Amino acid sequence: MENEYSFVKSLENIESILSSLPPTTEILSKWQALRLFQQAMDEYVTHEKLQKSVIPNFNITEIHLFPFQFIRFYMFNAPCICHHSLCDPVEFEPRYGCTNCTKLLKESSDIEKLCLLCQTYQMITGTSRPSNHVNFTDEERKLISAWKAKEKELNKFMDREVFEKLCNDEKIQRWKDLKLTDEENIMLGFQNSRTRTSYAKKTDAQKRTWLLENLQPFVLPIFIDCKCSNSADRKALMKKQQLCLPKIYGPRVVRFAEDFNPWLDLSTE
Repeated sequence: MENEYSFVKSLENIESILSSLPPTTEILSKWQALRLFQQAMDEYVTHEKLQKSVIPNFNITEIHLFPFQFIRFYMFNAPCICHHSLCDPVEFEPRYGCTNCTKLLKESSDIEKLCLLCQTYQMITGTSRPSNHVNFTDEERKLISAWKAKEKELNKFMDREVFEKLCNDEKIQRWKDLKLTDEENIMLGFQNSRTRTSYAKKTDAQKRTWLLENLQPFVLPIFIDCKCSNSADRKALMKKQQLCLPKIYGPRVVRFAEDFNPWLDLSTE
């Protein structure tokens, strides 16, 4: 209403709304995802138990999302969206990689790479979206700062994909050296004595293999592509945009009350 239903005005003023959004949810590790897969669709497992035994690095208010998401993605087939005009995958940069949004924070090469907000604004107006007061999250600011430091170290501009690959390679090397952060220890369930004991009995080679397997990020997409025969280009873009449902295997318990409602935690009643 304040923007008179103008898409352009809304894109110009969206930063004030972004500042009021809740923080983004942490990404699960594969170890956590497997255990959630086993328990999250059991309505009689409380959110408190899920938090204590599987995802203690998550706030209790975030946990109700996972049972609903696992039911949505792993119990039902995704509808076909191949020909839906609003569901076409689009090539775009994350906010911290957008040359327009970050122009006041870091220098970029001459190649323009835009986030979805700036890309949409430019498509409608033919001009660049105003970006003097971009509201980055703390995590985005850390990434921009690390990116600038890496470019200064190498004395050259670096594509975001190259920067992310370098960061990922450094992280994987740290895992191979058997060095973990406090949060990674939590993401592997080391607060559980049985998990710690099992890990301690492994050889160094077995530990490396186990860490590389179980610390992989498990990203649940906002929506997922269907199983229709798409083009190779579309499939590649869907994978890049993390819109493919990650595969997960193992036993699971599915129990619902007669008055099942995925939005409520009935296990405490």
